[in-house]
Amino acid sequence: MSTESTPRASRIRRALARHRRAVGITGAALALALAALWVVVVPGEAAEAQGVQYFALRWAHPLCWLLLAVAGVLHASRAPDRLRDAALWAALAAYGAFLLALAL
Repeated sequence: MSTESTPRASRIRRALARHRRAVGITGAALALALAALWVVVVPGEAAEAQGVQYFALRWAHPLCWLLLAVAGVLHASRAPDRLRDAALWAALAAYGAFLLALAL
């Protein structure tokens, strides 16, 4: 049985739709706070890295959270889904770059 068809999932979707603005702004505020945190907290691996790897270690993680904040604002403002999805995919790409640089 799919989760999408359960009455509970349906109630949650309706509640989120009804409070779209509050959910989007709250999510954006939390993501912005985390972006600010990750600007201050730098992985130790960044000290030895150079070039693109340094940039990815230093800035890709805060960029990911900043893009998630943008997606939250776009959600709250009822922006087109394609625009919100683009911000979410860009956040995923930034986080992927951060993880790749961390693994190298």
